Amino acid sequence: MSDKLVSGMHVGFELDLDAALAVTLPLRARGSELPLFCVHPMVGLAWPYAPLAAFVDRSVPLYGLQTPALTEEDFFATALTDYIDRYVSEIRSVQQQGPYRLLGWSFGGVVAHGIAARLEALGEKVSALVILDGSPLSLDDEAFAAMVRHEVAGLGVVIPDDEDLENLSIDCASDVLTAVNGGAIGLNASDIRRLFSSIARTAALTREYEPDTCTGPVLFVGSNETEADGVEPWRSLIDGEIDVRQASVNHVSMMTPEGLEEIGPMIAASLNS
Repeated sequence: MSDKLVSGMHVGFELDLDAALAVTLPLRARGSELPLFCVHPMVGLAWPYAPLAAFVDRSVPLYGLQTPALTEEDFFATALTDYIDRYVSEIRSVQQQGPYRLLGWSFGGVVAHGIAARLEALGEKVSALVILDGSPLSLDDEAFAAMVRHEVAGLGVVIPDDEDLENLSIDCASDVLTAVNGGAIGLNASDIRRLFSSIARTAALTREYEPDTCTGPVLFVGSNETEADGVEPWRSLIDGEIDVRQASVNHVSMMTPEGLEEIGPMIAASLNS
């Protein structure tokens, strides 16, 4: 492993600089148990999952799945299934056969569910699926943009309402670049602009997406901003048991040390059930 490390986001962890932008991000590559694959939230990076390693048994390898749109200029998704298919391929390059264990936060929960359904369609078993405050309901452009701004605010960056996410200004892109210490891993403001252009297109892809059903079991954890019936849209898409929990932290705080003190043990218990 490289001795070049980069601090990520605002939660005080380190990542191997050489792997920080890989589509499959090894957060903890060693372990004798089945790995847990964690799908990125809307911002496309899986860095926020690194602190989860302190709460999941050391025998469980952890991998993040990150958007190819940041590093592969020729990657252009025309459907949400393009992401799902790519991530299934990435997962199977690490673990050739099931059962599989998946986790997704926010938008990542929708993609993780899609991955579970696709793996099952391929004849594989998914023994654990954790959805952290995600919803399969599509949003209009205004609500979607508000959600993206809310998530980016978790990085300490305020994107003004008049910013066009698909054509982010250089100044705003530079602020995001600084917040994630992207310069240390070779990113520039143009890379951030390309990433946000991809994120903005995701709104339309999500509206056009028709999710399949998976069997579960599923752990659904809502934030303190989630309505009491927040799990209901999932029930027609999960043909199995759903363990519903509610966290006391808000959406953007779920992977912070404070959030993980509460949510981390829930995730660990779901992997051991």
